[in-house]
Amino acid sequence: MEVDSKLAAKHQNELELKDAIGDDDDATLDGKNASEEPNSFFEVKGKGIMDKSSKDQKQEVVVMDLTLEKTLADLEKEEWYHGCLPFEDIVGLLKEDGDFLVRGLEAQSHQDTAALLTVKWDGKVEDYPINYTVSNNERIFTIDGANKSNDIMKLVKYHNSSGTPVKGKTELKKAIPKQPWELTSDKITMTKKLGAGAYGEVWLGTMQGSSNDPPVEVAIKVKNVNEQNKAILEEMYREARIMRQYLHKNVVRFYGVVLKSKDNAMIVMEYIDGGALNEYLQKNKDVSTKTKVGYAIDIAVGLVYLHSKGCMHRDIACRNCLISVKSGVVKISDFGLSKQAEFILDDYNIPPDERLPIKW
Repeated sequence: MEVDSKLAAKHQNELELKDAIGDDDDATLDGKNASEEPNSFFEVKGKGIMDKSSKDQKQEVVVMDLTLEKTLADLEKEEWYHGCLPFEDIVGLLKEDGDFLVRGLEAQSHQDTAALLTVKWDGKVEDYPINYTVSNNERIFTIDGANKSNDIMKLVKYHNSSGTPVKGKTELKKAIPKQPWELTSDKITMTKKLGAGAYGEVWLGTMQGSSNDPPVEVAIKVKNVNEQNKAILEEMYREARIMRQYLHKNVVRFYGVVLKSKDNAMIVMEYIDGGALNEYLQKNKDVSTKTKVGYAIDIAVGLVYLHSKGCMHRDIACRNCLISVKSGVVKISDFGLSKQAEFILDDYNIPPDERLPIKW
């Protein structure tokens, strides 16, 4: 992904863009969804197409099922709805037989499927589609084809509280809530666009934690997903999977992801005001040797921490380190080439034909 160089020099997003980074126990089956306005940041737009027979430009109208979109937006407030979290991340959350959660569709599925119920049973993690039919302008959802409701969460809670299997002997025993790094879009406010590329944008913004804490300034990487850049999105998920394990003063902090739909995703990270270290040094040529040694020590300390966690960064360079002008602290960023060992003493052999950057 390419970013305007002038913006990149001023903000940390230049290196972030270049590699493209319930409580109802007595549930019944007759309730209605609560009415709330869904977050409106993500949009679905029409696209122009050419009619070959007439050579006239026509507008392909993307018809949105607003009722279904509203239903899915309402799900986001549920503690155990995990948005469009990839299956690779889900597997690690479901530890015991009967653990379950609800998530959105990762990719195009049957048009009569609204969401997925993901359950661990008999040692295996499997998805069960939550399908629907339309009757008298009302959607009726079902998992097993027998028990039905016009409310997805009440349907799931019914199976959970009654012990009714969703298939065969598979039961829902324990709902798994969102993890701290699974953020919701209502907690994020974007204030200023820092850069844009072919597949998304980077914004300066704020993240609201608990109601008692002030908003935190963050850098927000927004991805627009399509068939052409799915590989880039998967790489972004992989990088996020690595970064969420680390918390250190010399490593850029990863706050979380917002996965509202299969077409849009956001990664939220610590905002560092000075940008990339190489750009900073080029613009500030009077930085003393003693200060530069301090920067090198910051990077070395960050590397010691990463190595203690079994992480090989594999691309340490000034361009991949950010500097805080306020504190003078340098932090390691850009984990696009990193490798994470399952065990700290594992060996890692670089493939002989792999191309690696070598310039500091």
